[in-house]
Amino acid sequence: MNLHSEEEADPESQREKIIGLGELSIRKSYYPELQQQQEALKQSEARLRSILQASPVMQFVIDQEHRVISWNRAIETYSGIRADDILGTDGQWKAFYSEKRPVLADIVLDQAFHRLPALYRKFSKSRFVKEGYEATDYFPHMGDTGKWLHATAVPMRDANGVVIGAIETLEDITERKNAAEALKESEKFLDNVVENIPDMIFVKDAHDLRFVRFNRAGEELLGYSREEMYGKNDYDFFPKEEADFFTRQDKIVLEKRQHVDIPEEIIQTRLKGTRILHTKKIMIPDRNGKPAYLLGISEDITERKQAEEEIEKARRRLDSTLKFIETVISAIPVPLFYKDREGRYIGVNNAFVELMGYTSDFYKGKTVMELWPDEYSRVYHDKDLELMKNPQKQVYEYKILDRNGVEHEVIYGKNVFRDETGQVAGIVGAFVDITERKRMEKALQLARNKINLLNTVTFQDIQNAAFSLVAYHELLINLIKDEKAHAFLEKMVGLNQKILDSLNFAKNYQDMGARPPRWQSIEQVFLFAISHLDFLHITHALHVKDLEVYADPLLENVFFHMMQNVLLYGEHASEVTIRYQEKPEGLVLFIEDNGVGIPAEEKHMIFDRGYGKSNGLGLFLAREVLSITGMTIRETGEPGRGARFEIYVPREDYRFTKNPQVS
Repeated sequence: MNLHSEEEADPESQREKIIGLGELSIRKSYYPELQQQQEALKQSEARLRSILQASPVMQFVIDQEHRVISWNRAIETYSGIRADDILGTDGQWKAFYSEKRPVLADIVLDQAFHRLPALYRKFSKSRFVKEGYEATDYFPHMGDTGKWLHATAVPMRDANGVVIGAIETLEDITERKNAAEALKESEKFLDNVVENIPDMIFVKDAHDLRFVRFNRAGEELLGYSREEMYGKNDYDFFPKEEADFFTRQDKIVLEKRQHVDIPEEIIQTRLKGTRILHTKKIMIPDRNGKPAYLLGISEDITERKQAEEEIEKARRRLDSTLKFIETVISAIPVPLFYKDREGRYIGVNNAFVELMGYTSDFYKGKTVMELWPDEYSRVYHDKDLELMKNPQKQVYEYKILDRNGVEHEVIYGKNVFRDETGQVAGIVGAFVDITERKRMEKALQLARNKINLLNTVTFQDIQNAAFSLVAYHELLINLIKDEKAHAFLEKMVGLNQKILDSLNFAKNYQDMGARPPRWQSIEQVFLFAISHLDFLHITHALHVKDLEVYADPLLENVFFHMMQNVLLYGEHASEVTIRYQEKPEGLVLFIEDNGVGIPAEEKHMIFDRGYGKSNGLGLFLAREVLSITGMTIRETGEPGRGARFEIYVPREDYRFTKNPQVS
């Protein structure tokens, strides 16, 4: 009763109790549902974390303060950074860089897109995720050799649209990137090979037979640039009869889908006139096996045909019993090979396979040390090293063994090819089989030796007879008193002397070119030449140390005749100077004396046969000997001040060496 009175007396207290009872009643009625929602939320978050952690895609999440709040197992494994060590920190950069800088998620979170060009090589807005950004870059500090990664970052927003963090996913695209680079290098290498092959290569569209590809050798042969050729057909450049023939052959290739070998075809070029080509054509199919292109390779055999004709004539002239070596088989493309920087064969072409007898796969991945005996492989290896150190065109002669142990003498032509960075990536080379040519040279030399022997015997017999005539003249001159008869006898002596002079000329001339040119020291050749002359009263100043020239073995005779002229016609000459001057096109060798010189009115005649007070052969023969290796000679001295001869030596025919050679 009293309690009831107290409650009536305190209405405010009564109201609060009623409200409290109501809230308690509401909580009790909604508590189970609230608990269920909270539990569902926890389970959802757990599932999300489980999904993120189990995802094979590298992912991490940062909050508004750029702190890592999620670091899944994929990125943990890839980066080597444990989640426990990075969660709650802003060290996400450590997985990718050696020093602190923003990652893509940081940029997206701060909306600092203006910084992207300075931080990433390639970036763009995401095509798939709204507000997302993508970037691709190379990370040199990741892994042993660096990695290429593709990153995508997206801002995270709450229910009200407020940015509360960012998530970044990463994909390792290193293998894909390397494959693309390898393809690019392969295409560049193929272009390099095509451009450096000495035969004309062209490609036509199979549908209309218009040119779509042309190499440098083709431009030089036909006289048209590739820009002029592209989009046009044979009828735009060649006479109708030729164009009809080319087109018929093209259609045979495309319709029968087989290669065509044309041993000889006549073609009219723009600048070189009529040429003879050996051409092979083949169809290139598309992915469905249908003709897409026509590939042609043409070798200019004009000079070869002319050379073969000259050789045949020489064979008939020299000796009917000499057998002409079988004509080089037409239409064999040049054997080609290419290696990597370590000297391992990357591949060889069909001509190489045909000559050597092994399949192309046999050579791949092997070095010359594994393929040929030491005698051969050491030379190949040393030449390759020399080319790698001095990357420019290399040409040399050597030998090669085929599968059957047959040795071929060949001329190698090699050069390096480079990758997209300009670094030397390997060696590409070709060789021409000159075995038959070498055999013929030996046969020709044998025939020449026989002819020279016959000439020597004949010269000796005629010379002996001429000397006998001189003796008889001396006897007759004392026996015959008739003056008119004396005059006839003197004319007979003059004719006899002309016979002797002609014999001496022929004898000297027959030795020129009989032996191959060689490298010779100017200093030593000069000293040998004057050792046969009375040069004790003439001083000589030689400023040609270590200079060698590539000349006929008769070079010593050149100096002998020039110095003999100094003694005979230099009158008061007391000094000879030899010096040189290098020029862009070659070298000039100066040979000077301080004698009376050569009269101006006679300068144009001094190299003619018959000029001079003697038999007139010295300077004539000197000019001929020098011309064998492309050297020329002229006289530029001042009359009264001495003679000066200038010998012009082509750039490829002189060198400087510490080991002088002599003839």
